[in-house]
Amino acid sequence: MNRRIVQGLLWREWLLHREELIRIFSAWLFGVWVVPFSPAVFLFPFGILSACLIAPSLGGSDASEGSEEFSFALPPSRAQRYLVRLALGGGVLAALMAGALLAALFDLPQALWGALVDSTMTVPFDPPRPEFLYGLACALTAAVFADAFSAGACSRTPGALGLLWLRAPLLAGIVMGAGFFLEGLLGRGHLTGFVSCPLLGAWTLLRLVRGYRDYEIKEGVSGLPPLRRVGRSSARIVVLALVVAVVVAALLLLLLLLSGSA
Repeated sequence: MNRRIVQGLLWREWLLHREELIRIFSAWLFGVWVVPFSPAVFLFPFGILSACLIAPSLGGSDASEGSEEFSFALPPSRAQRYLVRLALGGGVLAALMAGALLAALFDLPQALWGALVDSTMTVPFDPPRPEFLYGLACALTAAVFADAFSAGACSRTPGALGLLWLRAPLLAGIVMGAGFFLEGLLGRGHLTGFVSCPLLGAWTLLRLVRGYRDYEIKEGVSGLPPLRRVGRSSARIVVLALVVAVVVAALLLLLLLLSGSA
């Protein structure tokens, strides 16, 4: 196979289907490493549903768009298209299934959560004052807005805006978690907000400044055709419901930690 053709086809298919692959990877992380049951139980619904989502989308990409006749007239052969799509979809699914199997065989999720419990990081915190919660709510909101706004303004492809609703809360949550961790080390389990809130504020300022710098040198992309197909609303609803469930579970866990042993 021509290496440049294969790389071009692989990049094109990734641009078209990256949102689906990222969502499936997110579901894999949640089902294998977060849900408190054996990964082997998770493999059945995950494998079947993932195969049903990926296979038709990749295999019938041109047919569903009505561009099959045009695609066959391009330099890449049908064999190259078929094998590249098979390698992308089948390779990703096989890697996730293999990772889940290894996690189940060696009981890696249990070992991970056991190490987390033994580290005393899960010791309940003292109930925080309302002022701390108000400040944290404002700082977290500003951090989420700054990241989503800057990333959206500096997006260089039309399809890059689809995952900002997931990216911004995730990054802001990581920054907030780092602040909580430092406060737990410095205050021995007492959350005061003196680290997490300034840290979120610094992240907000950094994202806005960097976004302003990148936006000044950005080239226009509004005239480019979208590289993703619309539709598949049912899959989007399922993934959205899963993300909402994860967020709610995380908030409940945080509230339990903050409520104290009482």
